[in-house]
Amino acid sequence: MTRMRFWGAFALAASLAVPGALAQGPATPATAPGAITATPLAPPPGVTGQPLVAPAGPSTAPAAPEQPPGQANETTGATRPASGAPGQPPGQPTDAAGTTPPVPGAPAPPAPGAPAQAGTAPTYTPAPPVPAVWQPGTDAVLQVLDKIDAQSSDLTVKVGNSVQYRSLTIAVRACDASTKDEKTDATAFLDITDSHPDEPSFHGWILKSNPSVSMLQHPIYDVRILACHA
Repeated sequence: MTRMRFWGAFALAASLAVPGALAQGPATPATAPGAITATPLAPPPGVTGQPLVAPAGPSTAPAAPEQPPGQANETTGATRPASGAPGQPPGQPTDAAGTTPPVPGAPAPPAPGAPAQAGTAPTYTPAPPVPAVWQPGTDAVLQVLDKIDAQSSDLTVKVGNSVQYRSLTIAVRACDASTKDEKTDATAFLDITDSHPDEPSFHGWILKSNPSVSMLQHPIYDVRILACHA
């Protein structure tokens, strides 16, 4: 009985003490002796806070990419003008029609289809005629040398005829002589055969000034031209 009275009195006292404690607000934490507490500083009288302003300077926004002339920019929508007419070097002035104006003092170009002005065509002096170096003749004067006995004979043969000298048959097909303005020279076209089948023959031109260029390669006879007469 005594225990029941004790717990009833404790419960009544607790019910009366809790509302009073709640009415007083949250309990302030106790401060340990010697601890340092931070107290916010109040601004001095007459001083007010101001918001920060960004410093003046170049904009940090990214630049618009370079676009070809005449194409709109994807960011700004602006169109870059062309620097000149199509096919014209940059910086050269053009008129409203897109053509280059003539330079002051320069001759005007001829109009399309306009006839050429008289006297503008170049003139050329004709080359002088080439002088004839060789003149054909009618008679060839030949010299035949026998290498065995050192005997030589001069033979005059008309062009188109032939002559017999020992075992040789000499036919003159043509002969030419140099002009008076050139160095005196003569040439003849000969056909030479030997009656001996084993001996060499000749067919071609012989020259008086240089007989070794073309000559009869015979072991016994040597044939040369001395002159060609008209």
